[in-house]
Order: sequence, then structure tokens, then C-alpha cells
Amino acid sequence: NYDAIPVTGSWTLDTVMSSSLTTLTANAALFNKTTGLQITPATISLTGTTAVTRSTVSFDSNATNFVNGNDYEVRFRISATGTAKLFKAGLWVKLKYMKKADAHWRLATRRSATTSAAVMDGRFLYESARWTFPTATFATYGQNTIASGSTLQLYNVTTTDGGSTGSAASTITPALTLTRQTAVPTLIDNNRYIINQVRTSGTSTLGAAFLIINAHD
Repeated sequence: NYDAIPVTGSWTLDTVMSSSLTTLTANAALFNKTTGLQITPATISLTGTTAVTRSTVSFDSNATNFVNGNDYEVRFRISATGTAKLFKAGLWVKLKYMKKADAHWRLATRRSATTSAAVMDGRFLYESARWTFPTATFATYGQNTIASGSTLQLYNVTTTDGGSTGSAASTITPALTLTRQTAVPTLIDNNRYIINQVRTSGTSTLGAAFLIINAHD
């Protein structure tokens, strides 16, 4: 639910990379997986540094080999003997005059546990003024090995940007098979949220956890 995507500069390839040598060049490029052809302007090269570096490049909607309805992937290579790492690659699109959208925040990745822990892979700051008519959904992908009552909590840590002291805003009890489950939390303006994994017995597996904000005009 948005106006047509503008042609010029609407797409951005975003990467986080590093290399073991300053003389080594690491390259990340967007490829059309359906045809096997490269989208040439969507290429990022990192050289002259060993630091973990975020880089971006924008390109047009009508770039050669960038075809509507095809599948895409990022391919990574290095210029010579050495080691390079691609920590993250994302493809973002710039939209105008959005009428409705779901925004997804990944708050936690996989964790298989026999102990309880606050999972601070991500910390979400809820600011209601950024949205019109927002509603929230807490979504998890998890499993309990026994009907133990182990839970996954969306945890409100109030206004702090560090630590894990707080209270549950929403709680999901994972099923005995790896399953996506959802709950509807009530979020407090300007508060931060993390994931709290509460294990009581058996093994509690967290595959992923998301907070999804739906907003419309």
C-alpha cells in the first residue's frame, strides 16, 4: 500500500564486511538468482582497512538485470589469498506516501537453552509518535522439549539502554514442535524491549523473536 517506487536511487545494498589484510579487496554484489546475472551498480568493494566496516550503495529501479518478480542474492568474493568476512547484507527500498505497512524488528536469533537468560541481541525503542494508528504483534519461533511451562517473554526494560531489569509485557509458551506463535502486547511509549527466555525444565529452543508494528493512515 504505497505509491509507485521512484526510478532513481530507490534501492540500497547495505553490507558490513571486514578483511584480514589492508591489501585485500572484499567484494559484495547483488545477483539476480533467477538469471544468474549481476546487477552491476549494486556492488560494494572494501579495501585498505581491516576494520569491520558498514558500506552502502544505491541504484535505480531500472538497473540492468534488476527484473521485477525475480529472486536475488548477495555473492561475496576476495581479490587474493587471505580472509574476509561478510557479517550482514541487506537490500532496502525507499517508499513514498505509504498508506499501510508492517515493520519487523528481530529482537533475538537462535538460542537452545537449559538455563534462563535475558537475550539482548536487539533492544527496541517504542516511540508512538513515529506511527499513525499503530498496533503491535509479538512473534516467536520456538519449541519446548517437554510441557514444562518454559516461556519466551517480550520484556519491558523501561527507559534504560543497558541491563535487563524489567517486567514481561507479553508471554508465549512454545509448543512441543518448532512453531511460529504470536501474541498482542501493550507497549509503553519511550520504553525499551528485549527478549527474556525463562526455562523451567527440559530444553527451551528460541529460533527467532520479532516485534511487528502495523500502522496505517
